[in-house]
Amino acid sequence: YVYSELKNGEVGLLINNKKLLYKNLFPVDKIPYVGIWINEGEFKDGYMVAIEPTNGFYDSVLIAKGYNRLNPILPDSYFDFFVDIELSPVV
Repeated sequence: YVYSELKNGEVGLLINNKKLLYKNLFPVDKIPYVGIWINEGEFKDGYMVAIEPTNGFYDSVLIAKGYNRLNPILPDSYFDFFVDIELSPVV
């Protein structure tokens, strides 16, 4: 995880031998954190990486709550947001 809250809702990765920029765009006021999931062959012998925008910090609700970095969605309420994906060639 990125340790602190993001200043803007934009994160990206260079992929395909640095020929393509993959970006996620999202509302940082609703989704203030981001994690990066990396698999180096442990899961189904695959190699992959994923950007994970999130409204909580850490993989554990109890840990996030202990650090006051939990944004729960209350019963009978809703939480709407978007995640846009942008792909662009690197020149």
